[in-house]
Amino acid sequence: MRDAGDWEGWIGFFLRGVVEVSREATHTAAAILRMREAYRAQITVHLGRAAGNGQRVMDRLFDHPIITVGTVRQWLGVMPAGANNLVRRLVNIGLLREITGYARNRRFRFDPYLRLFEDPEEARP
Repeated sequence: MRDAGDWEGWIGFFLRGVVEVSREATHTAAAILRMREAYRAQITVHLGRAAGNGQRVMDRLFDHPIITVGTVRQWLGVMPAGANNLVRRLVNIGLLREITGYARNRRFRFDPYLRLFEDPEEARP
């Protein structure tokens, strides 16, 4: 198409791709906002006094979706036991999933968020 001089056809093809990618990005952004609000509510209901720290961790997860307990300690300035407890509670509500299978040096994944990018159907309205 491009080699034959059909520039209008090429531009139309390109613009259809731009429209489709923009549509997918809009759906993903809306899904992220819905998920964020749903988890905010769950954190508030299930974490009690730790809800503030839970919200702070969740907000950081959008930039750092794979973390360790040490990461949480650093973000919040809490003791190891407090960080472990908070991570355990975030796992219990489905926000995080342990991905190493180890007893030590565990890594946790912000599963609901990363699934939006792995399975575009998750982001569909």
